[in-house]
Amino acid sequence: MATERTQLYHCLPIPDGDWKDVYENQAISMAMIHNVFIRGFNSLLYYSGEVQPGTKQLGSFLGYALEVCTMLHHHHRGEETMYFPFIEEKIGAGRMSGNVSAHEAFSKPFDALEELVKKLISNPELWDAKVFQDSIHSFMPVLREHLAEELTTLDAAELRKHITLKDFEEYEKIFMEEIKKTVSFSKGPQVAYVNGDSINGE
Repeated sequence: MATERTQLYHCLPIPDGDWKDVYENQAISMAMIHNVFIRGFNSLLYYSGEVQPGTKQLGSFLGYALEVCTMLHHHHRGEETMYFPFIEEKIGAGRMSGNVSAHEAFSKPFDALEELVKKLISNPELWDAKVFQDSIHSFMPVLREHLAEELTTLDAAELRKHITLKDFEEYEKIFMEEIKKTVSFSKGPQVAYVNGDSINGE
């Protein structure tokens, strides 16, 4: 079972600002989704010490683990193919390149976790809690640092100089259409909901 030695990772503080202001909300909403990932991996670390081999709970746990991985993949793919290009088109090429490089810094150990989860779903008799936990710890410190640093690239004052409200409105429409095409609404939103936090009680 989980013990006092279970190493978990701190969530990010939500940036100051008005979440109803589209420019200030870029960093606020990004911090909130980043915390979903941190809580998601924390929950995998914690409950990996609770589930027992040879039970239905292990199968459910592994299915949940795969959804956490899938959601992070989807988030980063959306950033690299849509959000960062949109921002760079307005504020200058290369401004988001550091974020993409940071994705690459933890991609191999993260992909290894995903492959481990898939292997365990097919072969649950291979379950080893320590191996599973070590796989998460192999990338989580770097991921957590990246999730914090990425917020600093979404400075509201800088965005306000170069991007109009209409630009954001048009991007949001395109983004939502892509979400409808690529997100599993029977799974993805549930992962976000159970690991999410709220702003100003709303």
